[in-house]
Amino acid sequence: MIEINKKAQDFVLDGIDSDGDERKFKLSDYLGRYVVLYFYPKDDTAGCTVEAVDFSDHFGHLADTVVVLGVSRDDIKSHKDFQEKYDIDIALLSDSEGEVHSQYGVLQAENLEDKKVVRSTFLIDKEGIVRYIWKDVKVTGHAEDVLKALLCLQKNKITE
Repeated sequence: MIEINKKAQDFVLDGIDSDGDERKFKLSDYLGRYVVLYFYPKDDTAGCTVEAVDFSDHFGHLADTVVVLGVSRDDIKSHKDFQEKYDIDIALLSDSEGEVHSQYGVLQAENLEDKKVVRSTFLIDKEGIVRYIWKDVKVTGHAEDVLKALLCLQKNKITE
């Protein structure tokens, strides 16, 4: 289970970058940058669209120091269509088997066959340490809350 002040578990997933180019994403490649890692249920649904657009709007100007990785169980084609339709400029990763979802504890059993994605966000610092966790996220205002937490984290790092 992922915990605050513990090292984030590394993973490799296929996805598309903010330009829509397909590639592999390895979490540990982002050491030295802050990472907003968020898990969402499904591309092109009302809440997930608001969340992705809000993350794009709130973090796009911080691309030099922060990377936003959205993860769902959708495939790459779905991600590309979603990104193009809403002009989303963050990376979208595909975890079709749900392995990383399980690793991060964001799957909830509805019954024996189905597992529901619990909308969750992890803020990871430059050293790869999880500093904030939001579970069962309400979409409205969430990206702004994450940005505020990031700014506090950055301010505290500067003064240390």
